[in-house]
Amino acid sequence: DRDNRLIIRNSVFIVRTGVRDTSKHALIATYNSNLVSNTVVFSDYAEATGLQTALGDKFVGYTDNKLEVNVSAGADAVVEVANATKVLKDGKDITSLVICGETSVTIPNNVWDEMSTFVVIGDTCKIVNVAIAREKVSMSKTYGLKQTDDSANIISPDFTVEVVGELEYVTIDGTEVTASQEGNVVTIPSSLFTASASSATEVVLATDTHEYSISVKVADFLITKASDLNSGGRTTLNKMMVALGCTDNTAKSSAYNWGGYVLLANDIDFGGAALFTGAVAEYASASYSYGFTGTIDGNGYALKNFVVGGTAGGWTCIFGNFLNGTIKNLSIVDAVQPGTNSEGLLIRKATATIENCYIDVVVNGSYILGISDKNLVIKDSVIIARTGNKATTSPAIINTFTHTAPGTVIFSDYAEVDGLKTAADKFVGYTESKLEVNVSAGADAVVEVANATRVLKDGKDITSLVTIGDNVTITSDLVDANSTYVVIGATSKIVNFVIA
Repeated sequence: DRDNRLIIRNSVFIVRTGVRDTSKHALIATYNSNLVSNTVVFSDYAEATGLQTALGDKFVGYTDNKLEVNVSAGADAVVEVANATKVLKDGKDITSLVICGETSVTIPNNVWDEMSTFVVIGDTCKIVNVAIAREKVSMSKTYGLKQTDDSANIISPDFTVEVVGELEYVTIDGTEVTASQEGNVVTIPSSLFTASASSATEVVLATDTHEYSISVKVADFLITKASDLNSGGRTTLNKMMVALGCTDNTAKSSAYNWGGYVLLANDIDFGGAALFTGAVAEYASASYSYGFTGTIDGNGYALKNFVVGGTAGGWTCIFGNFLNGTIKNLSIVDAVQPGTNSEGLLIRKATATIENCYIDVVVNGSYILGISDKNLVIKDSVIIARTGNKATTSPAIINTFTHTAPGTVIFSDYAEVDGLKTAADKFVGYTESKLEVNVSAGADAVVEVANATRVLKDGKDITSLVTIGDNVTITSDLVDANSTYVVIGATSKIVNFVIA
C-alpha cells in the first residue's frame, strides 16, 4: 500500500480462486509498474484487472495456462514452452535438472512427481502438473468407524479397498495420507476418517496403472447384518447402541444417551422372525429426557420381513427413545406390529424428525411410529398401514396429534382412520386408492395419475426410470407382480401389477 516504494523482481505469484472469485485483485493497492521486473503472476480469478495492471505483459491467465501432462509410468514429461529460462518445482529452482530445448522442456522421470506444482518460464509461462496416464475407476463405498464383532466387542476397522497395480499415493479430500498395501488390498487407517451425515469423504487412490476415485459415506456405525440391530434377549442392548455409548436400557438416566451417524449398508431381510424384543426394552416409566441424538440414515435401503417385539414385554420397538434425533432415507417393508408390548414400530418416545422414509406395516398396536407428545416432524414420507386384528379400531401415527407431516402421504384400509388423518396432511384411503393394473407379459404398465412427482417400488425411488406425462408409464423391465408401487401426484395411489 505504498506508491513507488515496492520493488518486485524475479518472482512468481500463483493466485488461486478463493471466496472472492468474482472480485478484482491487485498485487498491491498502488503501484509503479516500472518497479516490477522479471515477475510472473498466475491467477484464475474471473476479473484480474488489478493484477494485470500491476504486472503488464507478465500476467498469465491461470485457467488458460494450467497444464496437466499425462505420461506413462517411468517416462519423462515434456512441456511445450519455447526458449525456457527457468523451471520451478514447488518453488525450488530445478532448471539445471531439466533439458530446455528451443520449443519444449523435458523433465526427467526421476525429477517429476504427481504431488508437485511446476512453473515453466519462457516465451510463454505455464503452470504444470504431471500425472501418470492411468485407467480411471469411480466407485462409492460405505464405511463404519465403530463396529462390533460377533461377541459385541467394539472395534475400529481400517478402511480397505481392492486395487490393481502397485500403490503410488492416496489423498483424502485433497490431502495426501499414508496407506499400506498387501497383495491387492490397500488399507487406510480409520484415524484418518471422520463421520459425517452431511457430505461424503472423497478418496483418490493411485497405483502405477489405475486411479480410483472413491466417494465414501463415513458413519460412526454401519449396519450390515441383522445382529447389528437385534440382540435377542429383552434386557440386552443391541450392538449399535453399545458401540455409540449407551450403557443402560431403561432410559432412566444419562447412561441411556447415545448418538452419532448410523448408516444402513444394504437391505436386511429378517426372514419373518419376531425381533427387537431386546433391542431397546424401555419401560413404561421412560421419559423424554434421554435417548438418541444423532442421525440414522437408511441410505435408500430397507429392513424387511419381521415382527416387532413379540411377547417379551416392555414397550419394545426398533430404535428406542429419540432426543432430537433423525431417521431418514429408510424403508420398512413387510413388517408387522403385533400390538402387545410393541406400541411403536420405530421409536418409543420421541422428539424427532422422520424424513424421506417408506413404511409398509400391518398394524395391530395403537401407534404406528411411536409415542410422542413432543415435537415430531414427518417429512416427505410414505406410510402404508395395512389391516391387522384392529380393523375396526383407529390406529394413530403417534399417540398425540400436535405434530407436522409436510409432504407425507399415508395410505390405510382401517375402518376408523381419524388418528391417521389428523397426523398427516395427505391422508389417502387405502381401499379407495389401491389399484390392480393388468398388463400383458413383457408389456409396459400405465398408471392414471396426473402431475406425478414421485414413483416408488417397494420403497425404492424409481422416478428417474419411468416416463411421466398425463399418466405414468412404467417399463416392462420394472414391472413385478410381487412388488408394491406408490405413485404420488395430483392423486396418490398404491399399485400392484397383475400379469394378464
